[in-house]
Amino acid sequence: MIYKFTVDCLMLFLMVAVFAKSCTGSRFHEIAGVVLVFLFVVHHVLNRRWCLTFFKGKYGLRRILSNIVNSILLVAILLTTITAVPISGTVFAFLDIDNGMLVSQIHVMSGVWLLILVSVHLGLRWKMVLVCVRARFIGTSVGVWCVLRLLVLFFVFCGIYASCRRNIGSKLVMYYTFDFSRGENFWTSFAFDYFAIIILYASITHYAIRLINDKDNDNT
Repeated sequence: MIYKFTVDCLMLFLMVAVFAKSCTGSRFHEIAGVVLVFLFVVHHVLNRRWCLTFFKGKYGLRRILSNIVNSILLVAILLTTITAVPISGTVFAFLDIDNGMLVSQIHVMSGVWLLILVSVHLGLRWKMVLVCVRARFIGTSVGVWCVLRLLVLFFVFCGIYASCRRNIGSKLVMYYTFDFSRGENFWTSFAFDYFAIIILYASITHYAIRLINDKDNDNT
């Protein structure tokens, strides 16, 4: 449905935008974060069938992984939201809650985990996403489809570089949870890096599942 696709695209845009805090400022970061949480709720309502059928039907590998990722993703959303309240300087500043550096570190760590989990979630549905994009925007043009695949490959390599540049691995274990602008004056540099990171982990997930499925088919 078009409204589901629209909500998902807005979520991805805001997911990337909130990581550019050093360029966009704290006010935009907090407001975008609140909107993002709201969109997560809307996304969950639109896809409520997942909750209603959680204990029903057969469980294959993809569904097991999907449910695990979705469950951990929900925890990451809650943790990121809860830790955002005491460190807020704009939206929730009126609460005047005392906080320490640890809360900020946990907030950054859970936010990065949220980014990775959203990417994995997207990767589990990567084939459906590509089919949707092809049906709506590309059609049956083989040439354009090949260009799109090359573009994805390009972003994968950029995502590897961006993961190192943005210290993603260190932030996941709360070893290094702060980022610097590195002289960047525009948030587009951040947006490009984090969008590439999303494509990287989504692609890894998609092709890992394909590889496992192919091996299972060979064994049968």
